Amino acid sequence: MDSQTTAFVLGMIGAAAWVPQIVSWAAKLLSKPSVRILPGATVELGFTNYGPIFNFPIVILVKHKDALITRMRLEVVHQNGERHLLEWMWLHEVMSVFRGLPANVNLSKQDRAIALVATLAAPLSKTIGFQDTSFQEAYRKKVTDLTEQYRFLQVQQNGKEEFLKSRELAQTIEWFQKSIFWKEGEYQLHLEALVDGLASPVRTTFRTNLTAVEADLLRQNGQKIVDYVTAVVNADPKGPPPAEPAWYWVNPTLSSAILQKVG
Repeated sequence: MDSQTTAFVLGMIGAAAWVPQIVSWAAKLLSKPSVRILPGATVELGFTNYGPIFNFPIVILVKHKDALITRMRLEVVHQNGERHLLEWMWLHEVMSVFRGLPANVNLSKQDRAIALVATLAAPLSKTIGFQDTSFQEAYRKKVTDLTEQYRFLQVQQNGKEEFLKSRELAQTIEWFQKSIFWKEGEYQLHLEALVDGLASPVRTTFRTNLTAVEADLLRQNGQKIVDYVTAVVNADPKGPPPAEPAWYWVNPTLSSAILQKVG
C-alpha cells in the first residue's frame, strides 16, 4: 500500500470516527422536546387589588431536548360553566430553606414571567402566579378616575365625606366585589404551555374543589377594600400611610392530571 493510499484510508477511518457524533448532533438539532407538567399537592387562591390570583406550584419534566416555554395560560372553569382566563405574571422559586427556631425561613426569589427554560439535567420546580390582565387594566382606569375625583374634592369643605359617599366610589366598590368570582364547588383547571419548536401547546387539565367556607372567606376580601379606601381617605397626611390590607387566601388540594396532551 503506497503512502497516498495509506493516507486516504487513515483519513476515511478518522472521518468515520466522527459519524456517530455528527449523527448525535443532528438528532438533537432535529428532535423536539417532550414536556410533561406535574402539579403540587395544593394551590393558593386569592383576590386582591390585583384581581383574582392563582398561585400554581408545578414541576416540569422534559425529554429529548431542553424546552423553552414562552407563555402559560390557565382557564378556570366552574362546574356551572363559568369560565375565566388567567395569564402567567410571576415565577416564584424557593432557593433554600434555613431551618431553625421559632420557624424555618425560606430564601426565595420572584421574577416577571417572560420565559422558562426546562432542561434535561433536572426537573424544573416553580410556582407560577396567574392573574387576570383584563381586571388589572380596568382597575387601573377606575383608580385613576377616583384619584382625580378625590384630589378635586379633598380641598373642599367636607370633601372627604363627599368622596366616601360618592356614586362613583360606590360603583367601583360594587364592581370590585362582584369581580370576586370564586364559588363553592368543583373547578377544572386547563393549563396551557406554549413551547418553542412545538406546533401545538402542551395542555393539562387538573381539578380542585372550593368549600363554602373557602369561597366565603375569599369574598370577604371585598370588605377589605372598603376598609382600606376609608383608611386612606381619613389618614393624617403628615403620618404614615395605612397598612396594606391583610388579604384572605385559601389553599385547596389539587387532583392529579385528569387529561394531559404531552408535547
